[in-house]
Amino acid sequence: MATDENGRLEYIEAVSAFKTHMSRRKVLMQAVEDARAGKYDVLIVFKLDRFGRRSAETFDYVMKFMMHIRIWVVEKRKEIKVEGSLDEISLYLELWQAGSRLSVIVMVRKRMQSRFTSPRLR
Repeated sequence: MATDENGRLEYIEAVSAFKTHMSRRKVLMQAVEDARAGKYDVLIVFKLDRFGRRSAETFDYVMKFMMHIRIWVVEKRKEIKVEGSLDEISLYLELWQAGSRLSVIVMVRKRMQSRFTSPRLR
């Protein structure tokens, strides 16, 4: 955690949101604790997939955050709001979609690598 020139808190994390369980992401856990302590009232994330890549796990943490603060997503140009069951389902699907894009990219990349390194092509 750092503070910028305007006194705003910044949480910058250089770990894989896909490979690292959210409970092991020290910076994210600090952000949760700071939210509980009332150190800030809005969390701004660039994209949902930067927040987390595992939909169920990310959903749980988003809901924990939202008990204390508001969350804005820059890419979507909107605040995440959960005012009922339909909003919860919609948020879960957004998180699932954000995490699934990576899976599709990895599958395609692996398929292309096997295709170009196959002994049949030599």
